[in-house]
Amino acid sequence: MLTSEISTIYKQDGKVRKVHHLLGAPSLEAVRRINTRLAAIGNIVSDGRPILGLSSRDLLEIVLEADENAFIIPAHIWTPWFSALGSKSGFDCLEDCYLDLSPHIFAFETGLSSDPLMNWRVSRLDGYNMISCSDAHSTANLGREATCFDCALDYFALLTALKTGAGLRGTLEFFPEEGKYHLDGHCGVAYEPAETARLNGRCPICGREITVGVLSRVCELADRPEGLRPAGAKDFASLIPLAEILGEIMQVGCTSRRVKAAYDGLIANLGGELKILLETDLADIRTAGGEVLALALERMRTGQVIRKGGFDGQFGEIRVFGSDENDLLFQAVMERRQTGIAPASAKRSAQKKTSDSLKLNAGQLAAVSLSAGNFSVAAGPGTGKTRVLVERIKQLPGSILAITFTNKAAEEIRARLGADSSAEVFTFHALAAHLLRAGGRGVAVADEAELRALAEAQGLSAELVDQLLFKLSTCQSLTEPEAAFLKGLTKLPFEGLIREALELALPRWEHVLVDEFQDINPLQYEFLRRLSRDARSVMVIGDRHQAIYGFRGSSVGAFEDFGRDFAPVEHLSLRETYRLTEAVASCANAFVQAETVVSGRGGEPVRIVGASFPADFIAQEIEALAGGLSSSKLKRAKAEYALSEIAVIVRTKNQAKTVMEALAKHSIPFDAAYATPLAERRGVRERLALLEGREIASQVRGLGEAALSRLDSGLKPEQTSRLQAALALSASLSGSVSERLNRLELSGLFKLPALDEEHVFYRYAELFGCDLEGFGQFLRLSQDQGALNGEHVRILTAHAAKGLEFKCVFLSGSYPLPGMDLAEERNLFYVALTRAIDRLYVVEPLNERGPFGRELPRPWAEYSQAEVLRRSQQELLF
Repeated sequence: MLTSEISTIYKQDGKVRKVHHLLGAPSLEAVRRINTRLAAIGNIVSDGRPILGLSSRDLLEIVLEADENAFIIPAHIWTPWFSALGSKSGFDCLEDCYLDLSPHIFAFETGLSSDPLMNWRVSRLDGYNMISCSDAHSTANLGREATCFDCALDYFALLTALKTGAGLRGTLEFFPEEGKYHLDGHCGVAYEPAETARLNGRCPICGREITVGVLSRVCELADRPEGLRPAGAKDFASLIPLAEILGEIMQVGCTSRRVKAAYDGLIANLGGELKILLETDLADIRTAGGEVLALALERMRTGQVIRKGGFDGQFGEIRVFGSDENDLLFQAVMERRQTGIAPASAKRSAQKKTSDSLKLNAGQLAAVSLSAGNFSVAAGPGTGKTRVLVERIKQLPGSILAITFTNKAAEEIRARLGADSSAEVFTFHALAAHLLRAGGRGVAVADEAELRALAEAQGLSAELVDQLLFKLSTCQSLTEPEAAFLKGLTKLPFEGLIREALELALPRWEHVLVDEFQDINPLQYEFLRRLSRDARSVMVIGDRHQAIYGFRGSSVGAFEDFGRDFAPVEHLSLRETYRLTEAVASCANAFVQAETVVSGRGGEPVRIVGASFPADFIAQEIEALAGGLSSSKLKRAKAEYALSEIAVIVRTKNQAKTVMEALAKHSIPFDAAYATPLAERRGVRERLALLEGREIASQVRGLGEAALSRLDSGLKPEQTSRLQAALALSASLSGSVSERLNRLELSGLFKLPALDEEHVFYRYAELFGCDLEGFGQFLRLSQDQGALNGEHVRILTAHAAKGLEFKCVFLSGSYPLPGMDLAEERNLFYVALTRAIDRLYVVEPLNERGPFGRELPRPWAEYSQAEVLRRSQQELLF
C-alpha cells in the first residue's frame, strides 16, 4: 500500500490549526497526480513529513480529486500540538476539521497516548474505525503498534475493511500511559485532569498554561463513563516491546548487546516478536526464556503492569516489576545458563573479582587490578579501554574522578557504572563549568561561530579568533588585541572555562582516570596536574597512533610529559582487539609499523577499489550491502546490513558532497551531521540566536543585505515597522524555552530555516523548561549530539569518526591532505581504517592510487577496479 504522512498548518475560526494526516493511494499514477498538486503548494521533497500551508478539508479534496479510491485518515488524533482533536491546535470534532468532506473520513489513528478504551468514551467517534500505526523511521519500531486485518492482501480489500469494518480485526497498541502526552504537565511536573482543573490550567511554578494531555482532552469531550464498550467495537491488545521487557529483567538498556543477544535467541527459538508477545504458550516461553520472562509476559497480557504516565513531551514508563521485586529479577541473573539471557552486572567485592568472573583478558586484568600509583595504558582500537576504566572504577575505594573528551563517552561510562556509583564523570569542559558553578560563578559559553561573529562586528578577523583559541589551549601568551577581545567577552570560549577554573581552589579526588589521553592539550594537562596533585593514583589511557588534534594544541608528547611529571609511572598495554578482523588489524599494524593490535577473528581482505566514479561506486555497493533497497536491486544484494551499520569516512566536509549527491540519487537515507554541535546546525543556530537576543535584524523578513547596510541611514517605513516589531517581541520574551520558541515562530517576522517539528532541538527545548542559559550551554557543549536514531548511512570526517565503530566502512577522499602535518595525516588514516568491524573499503579514483592505500599489504588487502554505472535521475514518489 502506498502511504505517506502530511502536516498541514493553517488558520481556521480564529485559531492556528496543526493537523497530521495519513494518505493512501491505489496506484503510482494517483501518487503522481497528488504530488503534482501538492508540489505547487509547498516543499514535498524534504525528508520526513512535508509541511503544507493548506486546510485539512482542502488537502482531502486534492487527494479525492486525484483518485476517488485514495484516502485520508487523521493521524494520532489526540496529540496536543499536531492533531485533529488535540488540545492545542485541534477541533472538538472531526466534522469541524474536514467540514463538508467529512463523510469521506471513515477511520482515525489512536496514537501512542490513547487506546480504544479511551476513545470509546466519545460517542461521536462511534461511526469511525480505529487504526494504529508504528513509526516508520526505525525497523526496530515496526509493529509496536499495528492494525490487524482478516481480508485479501490487496489495496481495495484493505480499503473496504477500513471503510466498513468487515475484515478489520482490531489493533495492537502501546499502553497509552507510555505516550509522551498522556497526562497534563509543565515545568517537569505531571498532573491528572482533576488537578489541572483545580489549578485552573495554570502551572503553579511559572504561571504559564499547563500542557493539556490526551487523557484530559478525552475527558473534556467524553459523554460516556470509563469501561463502557460500544456495540461492534473491535478487539485490541496492549503490548510492551520484547526488548524493553528483556531490558527491565536484565536491568540494562533495551538497546544493549546483552538484550540483543537474548532477543535474537528467543526469536530463533520461538518465532517472531508479535507471536511471542501474543500467542506463544507460557510454558514454551518458560522453557526458552526462563520463569521471570514468562511471568512478565503473563502480566503484560492481562494488563497487570505499573504505569507512570508521560506528560508535556516526556515519554511515560511501563514496568512489569515493582521496585520491591529486585529479588525476583536477581533470579533471572541466576537463570543465565538455562535461558541464554545475559544478566545485568552483579555487584561483587573487589576481593572476589577474578579473571573468570569479569571475563577480562590478561592485559585488561592487569590494568584493572592496579592499586595505588600512576599508570599509563597504551590501548589500541577495540581493545576494551572503556571497560577497563569502568571495571577499575568499580573496585577503587574513595573519591573518583573520570575525565573523557566527549559527552558520548561520559554518558557511556556513567551508564555502565550504574546509578549507584559515586564516581564523578565529566568532559574537561563540563568539569570546568561544573566547578565554576559550584564556586558561585555564572557560566555562559560562546562557540567558535559566535566568537567569529563578535570579532567581525568589532572589525577583527576570524584569524584572531583561531589564534586566540589555539593560544588558550597551548598556554601561550596573548597579543594585546587578543587579550582585549577576550576581556571584552561576556561569554567564555570553551578553553576559557578551564582557564577560569584554574583560578579556583580545586577539590581533591583520591583516584583520577583520563580517557583518550592522546587528545589532551597543554591547558587541559595543567588542569589535570592541579586536579590530581594529592591523588593516590592517576591512570591515563589512550593510543598515540590516534593523536589527531594537533591543530587544537594536542601533542602525542603528553605521554612523555606524564611519565616525567607523575614519576614513577608504570606502563601497560592492551593489544587484543575485539573490533577488528585479522585483515584490518594486520593492515593497521603494517601502516604504523608496529604491532599495536592482535586479532584472531577472520574476515574478508580489505578492498582497495579504483572506480571511475568513486561516490557512485559507494552508493551502489551500499545498496547491495543493505540487501537491495528496491525490488530491481535485489539480485545484487550481498548481505543484510542495516543502513546505520554503514559509514562513509572522508577527510574533509567538502569531500563529502559528492558522496551525499550519489546517495541522494540512489534514494539512500544518510546523516552527514554527526559530531556537529547542535548550536551550529542550520535552523538551530538562527533560533538560538533569537532566543538569546542576538542577530535580530539580520533575520527579519524583508531585510536583505542592502537594507541592513542602510540601518544607519534609514529604511523603508514597512521595513522599519517590521524591525521594531521584531525587537519588541525579542524584548518581551519570557516563560519556558518552548513558549519563547513558539512565539518567535508564530510571529511570522523572521526568515527561519525549516526544522521538522520532531527535531531534537524542540525535544531538548521542552526538557530545559525555563532554563534558557542552560539550554544554550548544552547545545554548545554537546559536541556529539549528531548521533541520530533511525536508519541512515553515516557520512563523517575522519575526525568525527574517532571513537565510533561500524560493521562496514568506506574510506573516501584524499589522504594525505596537501599542506597538512604528515604524521597527523597518517594518524587520521589509521583512525579511519580502524572503525571497521566486518568490512573495509578504501575507494580511490581510477588509476590514481593514493600513497597510504599502497602501504596496505597483501594478502590482507586486495586491489581491484570497478565498473560504475551512474544514475541520472530519480523518480519521486512520496
